[in-house]
Amino acid sequence: MLDYAANGLEYWSIDRLRQDATETARNKGRSIETEVGELIGSQNEADIENFWKRTEENLRTGKVRLVFVADETSKELRRLVEFLNNKMDDVEVLAVEIKQFLGEGKTTLVPRTIGLTEANRGKKGQPSDGPTNRKTFLEKCTNESRPIFEKLLVTVSAKDHSIYWGVTGFSMRAYLPNSDKYLTFAVGFPANVFKLAIRNLVKSSDEDKALRKSMANWGFSGAGEGFVKTTLDNTTALNVYQAFDHILDKVAEVISSD
Repeated sequence: MLDYAANGLEYWSIDRLRQDATETARNKGRSIETEVGELIGSQNEADIENFWKRTEENLRTGKVRLVFVADETSKELRRLVEFLNNKMDDVEVLAVEIKQFLGEGKTTLVPRTIGLTEANRGKKGQPSDGPTNRKTFLEKCTNESRPIFEKLLVTVSAKDHSIYWGVTGFSMRAYLPNSDKYLTFAVGFPANVFKLAIRNLVKSSDEDKALRKSMANWGFSGAGEGFVKTTLDNTTALNVYQAFDHILDKVAEVISSD
């Protein structure tokens, strides 16, 4: 792992990383802007460009994160993680242990992160607050959009879908068990912007047009590649709930056909 990181810092460039990331996104039928936007919780062009600037700065200064991933971590590996974290200021070392539990026809993955402590975050100059969270996000919303967002979040949780919190916003994701990946179907940003990722829910241009037409009837308009959006307020709430129910039905169809 250390050899990989040392050589990577020597030979990687930000241009190569951006090119590789762009090709990976293209192979998934996505744009790199959409992928990064969902990662950081913002579709703002300036925020996306700042992400790449921070990445380049971290490469130049040797600030990296090394992650060991296994279904079970040994005592020796945990000691190694702790030792490296204590001895290196610019390199963060983590071990992620992912246990799988089976029962009643369901599979549950429970991750545990080793090495992620507040002391290490402070020592390595990283913010301890990390991404946003439900409470902080809702505090930034308008009085009109807050109860709408709350209802949408509750609805998604009741469907056993995932909510991923980014830097400023969130994305809603459904797990596809057969392909073992997550499908993003909605994103939200303060104070009142809500987007639906319809491209992930269709298989043809005709389906895309039909779904966009349905969304337009509920007040959603085009918002870049693969998205439609609306603003949340008292006048749009009912339409948003109806559109979201339709999207959840489409998500269920994708899961069943996965």
